Amino acid sequence: MQPPNLPPAPPVPDVQNFKPSEFAAQAAYIVQRYPFARIQILNEPNLAQFAAFTVDQTVEVITATARAVHEVAPQMKLIGPASSPDQGRGYAYTRDVYHDLPDDLDYVEAA
Repeated sequence: MQPPNLPPAPPVPDVQNFKPSEFAAQAAYIVQRYPFARIQILNEPNLAQFAAFTVDQTVEVITATARAVHEVAPQMKLIGPASSPDQGRGYAYTRDVYHDLPDDLDYVEAA
């Protein structure tokens, strides 16, 4: 039970039913609505307490989101996920994610 003096715990994402296309559509909408917005695609997707995304899932989300945003804002640079160091395992996770991104996503900057 959570102590009453703390805000509610954030919901844990349902990674198995997460839909990259819906996430991508929301990001594209935000960019259309707020053209000066900067989008970071996921934050610390490797952490277990947030139902960790696999490298493949993270790459899928980045790819779908980058392509959707780039359709509505071709000049926009996107910020890729910042992985948690997670006791040293986050560095390999980050390396693997950026290694597996399609080459044409050169407008996704490392966080």
